[in-house]
Amino acid sequence: MIRTRVSRANLSSQRSDGLTLVEIALTIALLGMIMIGVMASLSTGFLAQRSNSDLLETQLLAREVLEEVQSTPYDSLLSFNGTSVTSGNGKCQASISAATAGTGLVRIAVASTCVANPSISSNLVTQIADLE
Repeated sequence: MIRTRVSRANLSSQRSDGLTLVEIALTIALLGMIMIGVMASLSTGFLAQRSNSDLLETQLLAREVLEEVQSTPYDSLLSFNGTSVTSGNGKCQASISAATAGTGLVRIAVASTCVANPSISSNLVTQIADLE
């Protein structure tokens, strides 16, 4: 019977040539935790960008409505009271309130909200005087 002898130096060099299952599992777990952190920050950034986009759109709609009201003759301003306007893409809605604020003065308030997220809103108020 012939026996082959393997020296300890030769045996230990064979073990260090590859990665063990434990090392691979730890590497995968570490990479997984890093990827979860990256994905969470991307998701948070996307939500913040969407929220800012919705806020910008509500402000734009409120300004457009207010400009339209301001271009109307003074005698017709009170007819806007209770009027609602929806943006072109349907994401925002604005409501207009008009009331007399004194002799020859009308107070116009425009409240614009995001339909998908009602907590996002913009309010604009102005007073228009009768100059005639």
